[in-house]
Order: sequence, then structure tokens, then C-alpha cells
Amino acid sequence: MKKAQKVQNWVAMVLSELAFGVLWAAILQHTAWGRRLAQRRTWITVVIGVAGTVLLAWPVLPIVFLWRITIAFCCSSVGIIARSLVNEFLTEKAIDG
Repeated sequence: MKKAQKVQNWVAMVLSELAFGVLWAAILQHTAWGRRLAQRRTWITVVIGVAGTVLLAWPVLPIVFLWRITIAFCCSSVGIIARSLVNEFLTEKAIDG
């Protein structure tokens, strides 16, 4: 791949990442379900954000790196997701009596 094409791909990735981040933030801020999701299940919003970021980087980063970083994010997120689900369960159990 020529250097000009690599630069063009990186610029396209950066712009698409920027657009995705702004759009995702706007959805979370300006829609009822987005606000509810951000308040009650923050971990899901983070998972969606990270997944979108990794997917948009797919065309410019080596596939092996993307798989490794995806596995790393999945492994590191297990604890916080489990914590959030346990806390949600305990909160709902306390409310229900």
C-alpha cells in the first residue's frame, strides 16, 4: 500500500472515530433510552463505545493486533460488568423486599 493511501486511511479512521464518539454521546445525552442506559447500565454504554472504536479501526490496524486488543478489553471488563450486575441485582432485591 502506498504511503498516500495509508495516510488517507488513517485520516478516514480518525474522522470516523470522531463522528462515532460525537454521535454516541449525543444519543446518550438526548434520547430517553440513552439517558436511562447511561444512568442504569453504564457498563453497556462503555462496551458499545469500545466495540465501535475497535471496529472503526479495523481497516488500518493489523488484524492480529485488533484481536489481541479485543480479547484484552473483554477480559478486563469482566470484573466491572460482574460488579455492576451484582449491585443491580442487590439493589432491585432490596427494593422488592
